[in-house]
Amino acid sequence: MTTQKATVKRAHLKQAGVPPSQKAAAAKKAAGKTVKKAVAKKSTRRPGRPEVYTKELANQVLQRLSDGESLSTIGKDPTMPSITTIYAWLNDSSKEWFVNAYARAREAQASLYAAEIIDIADDAPMIYFDMEGNERVDGGYVQMQKLRIDARKWYAGKVAPTKYGDKVDVNVGGQAGNPLTVLYEEISGNGFIPKDPYEQHDES
Repeated sequence: MTTQKATVKRAHLKQAGVPPSQKAAAAKKAAGKTVKKAVAKKSTRRPGRPEVYTKELANQVLQRLSDGESLSTIGKDPTMPSITTIYAWLNDSSKEWFVNAYARAREAQASLYAAEIIDIADDAPMIYFDMEGNERVDGGYVQMQKLRIDARKWYAGKVAPTKYGDKVDVNVGGQAGNPLTVLYEEISGNGFIPKDPYEQHDES
């Protein structure tokens, strides 16, 4: 009787092929590998750009604009909405708050650029020495600074024309001489480029 039971048990194990405990361990191991692959695949997947309007995302765009970043730079950030998406928000009549806040952020940006003009103008010109040891003003550096001033003046005038534009509307309290224009005229003339004391002039 005992021999018959042992024979049946061996036949059952042979028919099963793999013990149940080993089957369970193998299944658990395979499941673990599947989970690991799924996690690895999910972690390497590149998230898409945010397109759905939220107050938090809108505030991030506005803050970066106020800090002086251009809309082009913000739109190139993969974690931020694209320029197309931002323009769509601005054209959405239901987002009146964002439209008004965007205009204020642009004015703050223009004020920042206008203030930078003073810093650029106060920056001392680069000096170098010629072959004879004479001190010279780097004309290329001066031209670069003037270009930086021109760019900021143009941008501030376009974004906030009432405050920084070349034409001031006297009907809204403007003055005959726009402060930014007057400042630019003062620093972009001959006085802004230091004269070289060693430069020889032909008086003939």
